[in-house]
Amino acid sequence: MMIVMQHCLNTLETAVLYSLVACGFYLASISTRHFSFAAALGFLIAPYSALSFESGPSKFPMALLGLCLCGAFGFVYQRASSHMSKKGAREGQLLILSLATMGIGENIITLLFGSSSQTLSSVFGFPNVILSQAQFSGQQLAVLVVGWGLLAIILFQWRSALIGKTLQGLVESRLNLSLRGVPVQTIESTAAVIGFILIGTSGTLWAVDGRIKPAMCTEVGVIGAVTFIVGALVRSGPTGLVLAAAALALGRLFLSLTLEGDWSMTAMLLVLGCALLLKRKAILHVESAL
Repeated sequence: MMIVMQHCLNTLETAVLYSLVACGFYLASISTRHFSFAAALGFLIAPYSALSFESGPSKFPMALLGLCLCGAFGFVYQRASSHMSKKGAREGQLLILSLATMGIGENIITLLFGSSSQTLSSVFGFPNVILSQAQFSGQQLAVLVVGWGLLAIILFQWRSALIGKTLQGLVESRLNLSLRGVPVQTIESTAAVIGFILIGTSGTLWAVDGRIKPAMCTEVGVIGAVTFIVGALVRSGPTGLVLAAAALALGRLFLSLTLEGDWSMTAMLLVLGCALLLKRKAILHVESAL
C-alpha cells in the first residue's frame, strides 16, 4: 500500500511540474509568436540563483530574486523578438535564435555552477508527514500543494478573469485586439513575464524535492514542445496542456515500473506519437464520412 501511494504522489508531482512548464511555454510562445525554447532557461535561472549562496537563510530570498530574473529575462526576450519580427525576421529564424539562446544559456550556467546535479532540499526542510501508516517527505507534499494550487489559479484565471479572456483573444487574433484598442504589446510582454516565471517556479519546486542540473534545460524544452503539440490536439488552452502533461507523467510511470532506467524522454516521444496517430485516424475518419 505504501509503495502504491508513493507512486501516486510521484506521478502527481511529475504531472504538476510538467503542467507548470507546459503553461509557461504556452504563454511565452503566444507572446513571441514562435515556440520559445529560450524559456527553458527559466527552469535553471530561478533555482541556481538560490544555489549561488552557500548560507541557507539567504537562499529563499534569492529564489524569489531568481523568479524576478526569470520575469525580466522573459520581458527582454519578448521585446527583442517583437523588434526582430517587425524588422522582417521570420518565425523559423526566431525559432533558431531561440534554440541558440537556450544552448548558450545552458553552457554559461554549466561554466558557473558545474555539470553535476544540485538540490535545494536541505534549505527548505519540511517535517515528514505520515499518511495511512506511510511516511512521506514534507518537501514533496509542499511541492504538491504549491504546484497544484498555482495550477488551479492559472486555470481559473484563464476561464473567468479578464486577463484570461484577453489572452484567449490574443491567441485567436492579434489584429482583432489591436483594432479594439487593446494594448497588445503590453499584453504580450505580460504573458512572456508570467510564462518565464512559471517555468522558473517549476524549476525551483523540482530542486526542492529533487536534483537539477544544467543539462535538464534540453529536457524541459522537449517537455514544452511535446505538451504544446499534444495539448493543442486534445483541447485548446491550459486544460489541454495539463492533460498532455498528465499523459507524460503516466507514461513515465508505466515505463519506469515495467523497465529499468530513466524513460522520461521515451515517454514524451511515445505520447507524441500516439497523439499524432490518433489525430490522424480521426481526420481520416471525418474525411471518409464526408
